[in-house]
Amino acid sequence: ELKNNREELLKTIDAIVLPHFDIDYASILVLGQNARSATPAQRVRFAKAMYNSITHRYAEGLLKYTEGRVKVLPFHGLLNEKRTLVRTQVVLDDGKVVPVDYAFRKSSDGSWKAYDVIIEGISYVTNYRNQVAAEIAKSSLDALTTRLESQGADALKSMEKSGK
Repeated sequence: ELKNNREELLKTIDAIVLPHFDIDYASILVLGQNARSATPAQRVRFAKAMYNSITHRYAEGLLKYTEGRVKVLPFHGLLNEKRTLVRTQVVLDDGKVVPVDYAFRKSSDGSWKAYDVIIEGISYVTNYRNQVAAEIAKSSLDALTTRLESQGADALKSMEKSGK
């Protein structure tokens, strides 16, 4: 069972999410103007650290989501040739309905991949970009990436410790 095997939980999340999420594009959007001055190696390292930090932090929440359901809302068409939005409503265990939308872009191979999650009207990419810009201005991209790598590892240790 995934509750007792955190490594397997993260592998399962990766198997489900990675093929359908454009981590590189999302990380460039999050970096904003800082992406221009970053080396390719820094961008790759940041993308991996960002993904792992997010995944490890939210894995615990996924385990707690049990009785809720997701309702996909009717499609309203493409935003343009290369972008669209899939609107959903997540019905939580207590009956609360939370709007969760997914922004997709058409990748170079023609497949559609998500690059942003918008929860109750708040874009993860936009919100995170503001935080990242402030932190890079205070220190550096490398310092931020190191912190994210550590944060992801700490979240995994915490999950393993709690044994939930």
